[in-house]
Amino acid sequence: MINKLLIKHVTGRMLLNTAAEELAFTHETAGEQWRFTVQGVPAETGKMICSYEDELNLFYMQENAEGQQFNKCWYYGKQTPEVIYDEAARLLSIQLDSRKFYTNERV
Repeated sequence: MINKLLIKHVTGRMLLNTAAEELAFTHETAGEQWRFTVQGVPAETGKMICSYEDELNLFYMQENAEGQQFNKCWYYGKQTPEVIYDEAARLLSIQLDSRKFYTNERV
């Protein structure tokens, strides 16, 4: 199974693609919210994403070995998300309060 996280600006502009940039990330539940932590994020990218904290959409996808997506979820903030970038550790952490599962057939 392949997990992929896309971080986009609300306009659709791609800000970070963990698969394309070969970055590891974790995905965990934080109470009634969800936290994503991405490792190895360059400073320029981390700071840019932080500057858009109110304008982020995250897409978490799981694919099988053949590249077929079988689980897709859109994460967003009804309230301002918590976005933290640790430049020394190159860690980006984003905590959001809303999500929606979807498929390409229903987009």
